[in-house]
Amino acid sequence: MKESLSTKEIIKDTLLNLLREQNYSQIQMKKIAEKANVGRRTLYRYFQTKDDIVKYISDSLMDEFADALLENDAIRLEETTKTYFSFWEKNIEIFHCLDNSHLLHHIEDHLAEYIMQVALKTKMKDIDMNLQQILLKMSKQELYGFYFTIAGYWELTKRWMREENRDTPEEISRIVLEILAEK
Repeated sequence: MKESLSTKEIIKDTLLNLLREQNYSQIQMKKIAEKANVGRRTLYRYFQTKDDIVKYISDSLMDEFADALLENDAIRLEETTKTYFSFWEKNIEIFHCLDNSHLLHHIEDHLAEYIMQVALKTKMKDIDMNLQQILLKMSKQELYGFYFTIAGYWELTKRWMREENRDTPEEISRIVLEILAEK
């Protein structure tokens, strides 16, 4: 299992490196295997398509975010917000690779699911329900509030990460918390 995780990480890093050099549409699986120094069979054992690799990148990011929340013992909104923006600042290169290649939709398309999975690993770890059960138990107002908040954080994240002279994670967190306090 350790070898497969290592191989998957090598393939992930290889695609990210290739994205710094060329357009996603120009990158072929053969090139990824070649640059990763793995056989094409090995590559296809783990990933059928480039999109599968990008999904793995997205999944890995969300796992790292959950780990950051646990590591920082981020329970309250203030700690969670600061951890969130610090996490993206730390992963700015990956963000820009995905953004410049028009691949952020791989995160956006599953963002609510990712955030709920992060919550299940961190804040809701003692709850014995799966994602679908939790969503079904939420009131319409809670559900709408959940999606509204996630979309707001994500849209602000994209804008913030694209700024040349962006605020620090602490500054952007303070601004977000002030906005939320006004509501």
